Amino acid sequence: MAEKKTNILRDNPLMILLLGACPALAATTDVRAAAGMGVMVLAVLLLSGVIVSLLRSRIAAESVVPTCILTVAGCTSVMQMIQEAFLPSVYNMIGIYGAIVAVIVLTNRFACEAVDEQSVSETAKAAVTTGLYFLVILVVVAAIRQVLGSASLAGLSLSFLEEYKIAAMVKAPGAYIVLAIVAAVIGKVSMKKEKEEK
Repeated sequence: MAEKKTNILRDNPLMILLLGACPALAATTDVRAAAGMGVMVLAVLLLSGVIVSLLRSRIAAESVVPTCILTVAGCTSVMQMIQEAFLPSVYNMIGIYGAIVAVIVLTNRFACEAVDEQSVSETAKAAVTTGLYFLVILVVVAAIRQVLGSASLAGLSLSFLEEYKIAAMVKAPGAYIVLAIVAAVIGKVSMKKEKEEK
């Protein structure tokens, strides 16, 4: 079980896919936008996984992929509409990158795993775990970038850091640098845990 948790952390789409860098670049200049993106990914993973899991006995083998795609796209659209209605400021921060949630979820190995022999509860647990890791990583990257680059955090000014702002942190290079550092730390922690378990 511990091995599976380690793999979920290491195999997170934000860590292993270049596509994961898109939300890291776009949504991590502000902690609120990062949290909004992370919650969307978590919700879409959970909803689509549970829906496909509930329908799996009625899905023909050749219809699995189209069913997954339609379900994930539908859940993403619903989450975008909910966010636009109730959190318009976060929706505007994320902008067009909210639509990329569907692609991130579809490239994640848990998106269509529900059609295997997993129960609904196992599917939900895997989706929540993966989504939470994604959310935490995005928020950590955003917090580092916002504090160092804007001398603020979630809209609150950190005036004592105003003179020490690093302009590159609010630009694309800053996102890549911080993401690389966070990925290196996660890789190191994962390797250490694997060695201890052996």
